[in-house]
Amino acid sequence: MAAYPEDGIRDRRTTLRLIAAAVKAGVEPDDLLQAVKAYAKESEAFTRSKICFPDNWFKMRR
Repeated sequence: MAAYPEDGIRDRRTTLRLIAAAVKAGVEPDDLLQAVKAYAKESEAFTRSKICFPDNWFKMRR
């Protein structure tokens, strides 16, 4: 979660649960980290209202 845009973090408990579920379902942690880093870079210039919060990002399986 540290790679996620800082101003977009909320609901850490749900986010961590969703990360664990993704890894348990077979998503490689390194692939997940690369995806989060790519999203962080893509959304650098976004305002807080335009960032997809991590709990929603993982729920939508982005």
